[in-house]
Amino acid sequence: KMVCSASGLALSHGSPQLTRSRALLRHRLPPMLSQRADLTIYPSAHHRKAVKAPVKVDREGKHMKVRAESKMTYYWRLWRAIVERDWCEWERLFEQMKSQNMLLDEATYTLKLHGFILSHRHRSEQALLILEEMKEAKMHPAIIRINEGLVRSYFELQEMRCEAGRPHWQNFCFISWIAAINFMRKRERRMWSALMKARPDDVLQLTKED
Repeated sequence: KMVCSASGLALSHGSPQLTRSRALLRHRLPPMLSQRADLTIYPSAHHRKAVKAPVKVDREGKHMKVRAESKMTYYWRLWRAIVERDWCEWERLFEQMKSQNMLLDEATYTLKLHGFILSHRHRSEQALLILEEMKEAKMHPAIIRINEGLVRSYFELQEMRCEAGRPHWQNFCFISWIAAINFMRKRERRMWSALMKARPDDVLQLTKED
C-alpha cells in the first residue's frame, strides 16, 4: 500500500486504481505538474507504523515506549531525501547529525551506504568505504553482512553491465534499512531486560565500553 505524494491517496501496486488515479491526478494538477510522467510515491502510514520507537522495561517489568522522535525523524527525512533524489538535503542531514554529535548507527549507516549507490552526484565506490567504517565502528555483523553482500553484488553486476537500475535498487535500500531498525529495537529491548535482571552492584560497575 503506497501513498501518492501529489494527493495523499493510498494506492496498491498492481491495482487498476493506480493507473486511473495517476491519469486523474494529472488532469487535476497544474500544467507544470500534470506534465510529469513520474509521480513520486512514498511509503504509506502503514509502513511508517512498522518502525516503532524503542522499548524500555521499568522496574515492574512493564514495557514503556521511549520518545525517540529526533532520531526517527532523521531516519525518515533521510529516506525521503533518497526517494526524492534530493542529495543536497541528504548531505545536509548527515552534516546536521554530525554537528549535533549524533553517532551513526546501523540504520543511518545503511541509508548512507546505499545513498552513495543511488546518487548520481557521488561515486558509488564510496559505499565500500562506508562498509569499512561500519566494521571499525563495530556495527552488528548481521547488518554488515546484508549490506556487504548487496554492495559487492552490485559492483559484480556493474562489471557485467547488468546491474539493477537506481529505482529498483531503492527497494534493496528500504529492506536493509527496515531490517536494521528492527534489529536495533530488539537489541535495546534485550539490553534493558538484562539490566533490570542484573544486581544493582553489577550495574554500577558497568562502564561506557560495556
